[in-house]
Amino acid sequence: MSQRKVIDCRNHPGSGGCTLAMEGTEREVLEVATAHAQSSHQMRDDASLQRDLRSLLRDSIDGTFEHGRRSLDCRSAPNGQGCSLKLSCNADQTSELITAGAAHAVKSHGARDDNALRSYLSSALREESGGAEASP
Repeated sequence: MSQRKVIDCRNHPGSGGCTLAMEGTEREVLEVATAHAQSSHQMRDDASLQRDLRSLLRDSIDGTFEHGRRSLDCRSAPNGQGCSLKLSCNADQTSELITAGAAHAVKSHGARDDNALRSYLSSALREESGGAEASP
């Protein structure tokens, strides 16, 4: 299995206090980070954005995020289809986590963004109990 990667919005100077972190394969992380940058940070998907995102990619140390954050993990979803993406954020930004999770489910798994999907994602939220972050 290839090394898991992570991008954490807290490491981007223009994130405006966003705490969303995305972990998975490089392809999964870049895909969801691009969508998140466009929808939540009003960035254009161009060469500059792709360079910025690639510069934020870090190796994941052990696949966990800090204690007390909320997370969604595709690996535990019934229709995850081999996806390894995990999303995490501070508890006060859970709506951003649900939005990113819904966008990922639509694009990568063919889900329909409706109340049923968002209800499922809300019920799938977990509180992190780990302690490692991405390596610098």
